[in-house]
Amino acid sequence: MAVVKRAGIIFDFDDTLVYSYEQFVWAEEFFVAHMTKLGLYDEELLITARERDIANVRQAGYMAVECFPLALIQTYKSYCYKYGRAPQANEIRLLLRLGYQPFTNPPREMEGARELLRYLRSPQGGAWPLILFTQGEQEIQQQRLNLSNLGDMFEVIKIVREKNDAELLALLKEQQLEAISSWYVGNGLKHDINPAIRAGLNAVHLLTGCWSYEDEKPGGAYHSISHLGQVADLLRHNPPSQERGLR
Repeated sequence: MAVVKRAGIIFDFDDTLVYSYEQFVWAEEFFVAHMTKLGLYDEELLITARERDIANVRQAGYMAVECFPLALIQTYKSYCYKYGRAPQANEIRLLLRLGYQPFTNPPREMEGARELLRYLRSPQGGAWPLILFTQGEQEIQQQRLNLSNLGDMFEVIKIVREKNDAELLALLKEQQLEAISSWYVGNGLKHDINPAIRAGLNAVHLLTGCWSYEDEKPGGAYHSISHLGQVADLLRHNPPSQERGLR
């Protein structure tokens, strides 16, 4: 017997439903100010820290939580060497705490996120099955999700070490979603939009802050929005096929 597939909506978490990038920007600004106070600053400082962060992620093979704090410490040590200073243990401890704060601070909810999710779950909004698909370390992401108080909005929550084509296709199969009638809402081209396009989903790119590791050329057609409220408008103008027996 053929499996009757359904339509659903998959949401990214970081910088789609909650602000995350701003936490890293704040940490970077503190880092630059502190390094300036120490007399360890030049115009390449922030570029160096960001390059080390990306290099650490690539070496780890995913966005491991220690990559960012390690990048700050590595940059501090290299600038100490550059300026003929000896690295200080108390400064390393400070930078370690600073680097972990973006992962432990309560995330700020994106404007319109809760209202949109409530609407999509309601009969008026289509009673869509909502799935959260987020990447990172299980314990950290679950803690951040709990702090956001958005978890109970979703039928399914999937936390993976790194989002990619294989993980997304596995999710579609597991949840029996038909890609052509389902939607994916995210802010990253590399880990959200392009995998969604390749999977045949209706991809919605939310234009929010994003780090350079997500930079990638889009691999096909997608929708672009500047506010989460526009998701409801897209769905109203692109209803699922009723002939396929979906939802």
